[in-house]
Amino acid sequence: MAVYPHIPEHERRIPHVAHKVKEADRGSLREVRHLAIHSFQDLNVAVLTRQVSGVQSDIGTGNLYEMVKWADSVTQEWAREGFRYQRNPVYEDLKSAVTLAMLMGYEVICDPECVDVGTTNLAGAVPLAEWPGRSGKNGGGYEYAFTGTKIVASPTLAPGLGINMATQQQELAQTMCRAIDLLNSVGPVVELVLG
Repeated sequence: MAVYPHIPEHERRIPHVAHKVKEADRGSLREVRHLAIHSFQDLNVAVLTRQVSGVQSDIGTGNLYEMVKWADSVTQEWAREGFRYQRNPVYEDLKSAVTLAMLMGYEVICDPECVDVGTTNLAGAVPLAEWPGRSGKNGGGYEYAFTGTKIVASPTLAPGLGINMATQQQELAQTMCRAIDLLNSVGPVVELVLG
């Protein structure tokens, strides 16, 4: 893991991560928070790390039991603020998803758009810190979700290009077909392998 370079590789363990999401309220944006517990080989040392909007900070160090208890109290506090636990995928901006993947120890992403036959980069491997993400078409963009082993890139519509949902079942089906066509015009959903 690049996060703790002073600790030898053979003493590190894969961190445990929890995702908390606060959905948009009137006047506020959707916010995603993550907690990760990094435990090390002898389990006498663990670090609790918080990530909010792509910015991570260590909030505690102790033994694994203490950090699990602290993580529980932090998640309870977040729940009182309106956050709730969400299983993968948790979609957020590129910076936040990349930062989380790097926190989890990943350094490389394989993106077919980055394949370069001239340099024999047939896997499209790119350092995660340098990966520009996906480019949407027709004014759209992408949002990203770290799933544990991959980053899923999903298209988003251009601002102001929404669809009013129909109330009748037949109209709903037509509206959903239009929404799918619009999203497909931005680009495909892509699962990108991490390494």
